[in-house]
Amino acid sequence: MAGAIGIIEGFTWEREHALNGHWGELRPEERVYLLSAMHTFGYNTFLYDPRCLRRRNADPQECLRDPGDWPASFDAAREHDVAFLWGIAPGPDGPVPGLFDGVERLLDLGVNGIALLFDDLPDAADVDQVKAQGHLARNLEAKFPGVVRAFRSGCRHEAIAGSDTIPQLLDEELPEGVALFWSGADPRARSIAHVELPDVNRRPIWIWDPALSVASPEPGEISLHAPEGRSHEVLAGVGGWMLDIGWPLDRALPGVADAGLIASGVATDAVDREKATANAWARWLHDVPPEALTVLRQVAAGTITPDAVSEEVRVALLQKPGLQPLVERLLPPPASATS
Repeated sequence: MAGAIGIIEGFTWEREHALNGHWGELRPEERVYLLSAMHTFGYNTFLYDPRCLRRRNADPQECLRDPGDWPASFDAAREHDVAFLWGIAPGPDGPVPGLFDGVERLLDLGVNGIALLFDDLPDAADVDQVKAQGHLARNLEAKFPGVVRAFRSGCRHEAIAGSDTIPQLLDEELPEGVALFWSGADPRARSIAHVELPDVNRRPIWIWDPALSVASPEPGEISLHAPEGRSHEVLAGVGGWMLDIGWPLDRALPGVADAGLIASGVATDAVDREKATANAWARWLHDVPPEALTVLRQVAAGTITPDAVSEEVRVALLQKPGLQPLVERLLPPPASATS
């Protein structure tokens, strides 16, 4: 099994797709529930990195001056043995002034570590830029030993001179043991076993998996089941697997729960996994029975037809705003109700 099995709150949730006025990141209560429940699905790591908020989050000292609801999230992670990592994207001009103070602020509030996440760079990335990235990581490590847990460089291509690849250069430059994120191939809709990982010696490779991420709230983009090819047997050969989830949690939770149970090997029996996923979903939605949610997943999977679903179940599911577009697509009202 992979050493790190985690969730990335890293989706792109733009203002134009706001739901009930909210966009960008999970609501605090959604994040707290997810952090409290994810260990039961087999996850042990959480990375906070909403893409459209990266500029704000790159300055933790400023954005956490008033921590607001954040301590509840950090407490939930600690109480349930989940490592909480804060993503920091330094940007093309380097880190924001006061980054070290910001990291200290994060540690004081209870964050376990950070992930340095550089944006994509041109194909012919300068080796000096790679070395500058490594220099920043080493400086942070020197002041806060163990704080840099993971690293993503936008330099994923062959170096200009010599035979070394960028990942191999990073392997030399980064502090030993810092995980290297790899998203050099899109594993969406195919097995992780087919992803070619770079050859490094001094650190684990963590796969950044976009299989459940979405770019819009269109219900057709949201999967209620785990992606294929992510079993714990397949993941045994990688250092870490981090699943970039979709939004809102009302719709993302079943796919996330199902994927974790499979990836960690917590529930290998399909019946047990279905029950655990439906129960976790029902606990979040409160007053929707697990049986109704199981039916919705069965319709989405094509194992039963919409006409087999009672109107009572359909009405119960429609009570949740986050589920409405999905229910309307999968469970249209009977013809008698529209005539």
